[in-house]
Amino acid sequence: MSDLEVAQRYLAGPALVAERLRRTTDERDRSMMRCLFERLAGETVGDVDRTLAAVTEGFVLATTDPGTTSVSGKDELAASVAKLAGMAGQMLLWFDFDAIVADDSSLAVFGTMHTTFASTYAVEHLGASPEAGEGTFTSDSTVSLLCRYEEGLMSREDALFIPSTEAMRHAPGHELPSLGTLSSAFGSLL
Repeated sequence: MSDLEVAQRYLAGPALVAERLRRTTDERDRSMMRCLFERLAGETVGDVDRTLAAVTEGFVLATTDPGTTSVSGKDELAASVAKLAGMAGQMLLWFDFDAIVADDSSLAVFGTMHTTFASTYAVEHLGASPEAGEGTFTSDSTVSLLCRYEEGLMSREDALFIPSTEAMRHAPGHELPSLGTLSSAFGSLL
């Protein structure tokens, strides 16, 4: 399997957005899909500028998981993307989307967020068994995103995450793709 093929398996969510972008003729829907795609691409490949170009100056991110809610803005989003970029080769957040619903100024997205770790990171920081050997470990969360848009940019995202109660899955022999390979894979989706 080529490096590009490996990277593409991590882009199921963005691939659904790209497919919807290709199919729709409604300009508002296209604008919101393009913005979501660019935001996902920027976050996945650690490109802070690309991520921030998809959100308004007053962007608000409200994140809820069982027991906690946090509210942050554009600066915190930039710091988060930079942190993810710094973990390249060790961790990757990626999505599978089951459904995308749009109205005039918002998108609702439903699916699964996967967090995949290199085995060395999982053993050192997450208590994974060293006997598992090389590969990756993945944990999942059910995710619902409500994204609101103003003037073609994302102005607010309300994200609900429900972590799986299952143990991390080990995939022997798998490796995380490089950021450059992921970037190329995103380019191949459009």
